[in-house]
Amino acid sequence: MPPAGAEHTAATLPGAGAFVPPVTEEEQALAAIWSEVLGRGRIGVHDDFFALGGHSLHVVEMLARIARGHGTQLAVRELYESPSLAGLALALAAARRRERGSR
Repeated sequence: MPPAGAEHTAATLPGAGAFVPPVTEEEQALAAIWSEVLGRGRIGVHDDFFALGGHSLHVVEMLARIARGHGTQLAVRELYESPSLAGLALALAAARRRERGSR
């Protein structure tokens, strides 16, 4: 489970349960990838990758696309720990910061 406040959650956002579109750069980039990989037209920040039909082969494809398109490697574990778009976007942003700090 992510740390408290680490991601948007239905319990903390006004209008919880309603579609919430991607806002941040990471959310928008991931939503485009999820849409292609999962064959879905609309991806919101609270959507769960696995609830939308994602499975292990989709995970591998998505992580490869993230690495190719953004130059950032995410571990498979990160998607399983943060399956919402918002949670994975935070993981992507954190990975980018780590990579910048190690250069």
